[in-house]
Amino acid sequence: MVTEYETTPDRVVKGLLSGAVAGATLVAFPFLIFPPFVGIVFIFAFVVFVVGLIIIGGPFWILFHALHWRSARAATALGFCATFATIAVYGISLDRSDTAFMLVPAIVLGFVGAAVGRTIWAVAYRPVDQAEQLALFFE
Repeated sequence: MVTEYETTPDRVVKGLLSGAVAGATLVAFPFLIFPPFVGIVFIFAFVVFVVGLIIIGGPFWILFHALHWRSARAATALGFCATFATIAVYGISLDRSDTAFMLVPAIVLGFVGAAVGRTIWAVAYRPVDQAEQLALFFE
């Protein structure tokens, strides 16, 4: 039997904020060699992740939740694919001359998005009690 997961609105908000902090931290990490820029990069990346999670991630998360795709694997895949697609489309729309060159940052940031999705899942979801899960199975 597959484990079902549930969440609450409180955990959703905590998950989104935790995901935005995780994403901003991963983006700002390489800037540690330029200490004056770390704070600026972190704040900018945090705002970008919050906006992205609300505009792009939120609707997909609602869809995945409704379809009962609530596993860590689904959250990680959603994070990677949504981030990759967003960065690729945005990058290609800015510079159409070298499409392949824009895929490199999209792939790298896609892995950051995967970590964000996994972080959100870890904070927001909890397994449904076994007895409750069994009752859901027979409905």
